[in-house]
Amino acid sequence: MIRIKQSMPWQIRAFGAGLSISKRAYSALVERGDLKPEEGKLFHNAMSDADTMYAMMNWYRANIPAWDEITDDDMWPSPDATIDVPALIIWAEKDTVAVPKLVDELANSSPTLEFVNLPGINHWTSMEQSEKTNAAIRAFLKEKGE
Repeated sequence: MIRIKQSMPWQIRAFGAGLSISKRAYSALVERGDLKPEEGKLFHNAMSDADTMYAMMNWYRANIPAWDEITDDDMWPSPDATIDVPALIIWAEKDTVAVPKLVDELANSSPTLEFVNLPGINHWTSMEQSEKTNAAIRAFLKEKGE
């Protein structure tokens, strides 16, 4: 089985991966009213092109290796680096990208890291629960701006 992160443009095209992801992800957001139909069409159009979809996957390739493939070389600037400034992670409980193991690892990277868990939603926190997401950001910035 080929992971989408490992696929090449011809495989994305042959298997219709972009359209499949668009349909499963963004169509549901439009149907629930989280995205306007014209916004959903923008995502659909962007993901319809295999080369564009391949470019989008490059972000995941560069930033989120498979757990069993992570080495110390993937940790920039080093495995022992920490974040010393206040930081906020808004995490959606049903997210399949920012999985609990990733969240646990992030928690070890900063003494100032704060988490907001949005239960019952997926990867697109700003689209699925924009009011809750924006409220969390505003509260964090207000608290840290003192």
